[in-house]
Amino acid sequence: MKLKLPLLFLLLTLAVFPQVSERLAVVTSAGTKYIPAYERQGTLYFSVIHFAEALSINYYFNADAQKIELKFSSYNLKITSKNPFIVLTGRGSDFSEEYQFDYHPAYYEQVKKRPFVLGMTAWNFADFGSEFRGDAIPHVNQKGLVNFNRSPKNIYYWW
Repeated sequence: MKLKLPLLFLLLTLAVFPQVSERLAVVTSAGTKYIPAYERQGTLYFSVIHFAEALSINYYFNADAQKIELKFSSYNLKITSKNPFIVLTGRGSDFSEEYQFDYHPAYYEQVKKRPFVLGMTAWNFADFGSEFRGDAIPHVNQKGLVNFNRSPKNIYYWW
């Protein structure tokens, strides 16, 4: 009886949750690489780590928090197992007001084109002190919608 119960459970699990093991082809300029993939109820699942390795993308994985961050040249893509959403953050080093006025609307246009993205937000409301910043204003992170003294930047009015 002890052997029959696990065997019955296994058969029922396979019948209720069918999975088809496949290989996903990732085509790059260096050639085609295959990563494991599984299809379940019409949705294809694959490991983000395998995907990053196939594309030779730098990534950071935190096993305790169950999150991974893919590091592209101009943005980071953050994914966690506890959150069904993907977070996209910029990695630019030009934080001038002109650049902000270029990239905030550009990000918004990208969000509008992707129905699976539910929203976006500015990184920070106000510029703030940061000991390690060496930008145009030393020791100030300038990614805010308003200046360090809380005077509005042009991008403040766009939001």
